[in-house]
Amino acid sequence: LIQKTTELGVSRIQPLITKNSIYNTNKKSFHNKLEHWRKISINAAEQSERIYLPEIQEIKDLETYLKGCNSSNKLVLDTKSDHMISEYKFSQKNLSTSILVGPEGDFTEDEYKAAKNLNFLSLHHQPILELNLDQE
Repeated sequence: LIQKTTELGVSRIQPLITKNSIYNTNKKSFHNKLEHWRKISINAAEQSERIYLPEIQEIKDLETYLKGCNSSNKLVLDTKSDHMISEYKFSQKNLSTSILVGPEGDFTEDEYKAAKNLNFLSLHHQPILELNLDQE
C-alpha cells in the first residue's frame, strides 16, 4: 500500500489501528516499521520519478482519525457497497480527499457504520485492469 500510494502521488499516509489490525504496541517496533515504510516510499518515489514523498503519520486509532478528519471528500472502500468508486464525482478538483482502506481482515461492521456516521461515503472498488486469459 505504501509503494502504490507513493507512486500515485498521495501527500499523506495515515496508518490506523482497527479491530482487525495486527499491531505491536512496542514503540521500538513501531519506529522500525515507520523507517521500513519510509524506505519503501523513497524507493517507490525514485521508481515513479516523484519529487515529493508522502508524509507518513504516527499511528492513530480509527475512531480518533474519523472524528478529526476534515477532508472535503471522505471515502471508505467497501466491497459490500452498491456504489462504484469510478462513479464518484469529486466535489471540486484540488480539494483534500481521504480514502479509508481496511486492514487485511477488513473493517468491522461497526467501523463501517462509524465512518458512514461521520460522512464517509462507502464505495466499492473495481479491478482497474481485467485480463482475458482465454486464448483460442
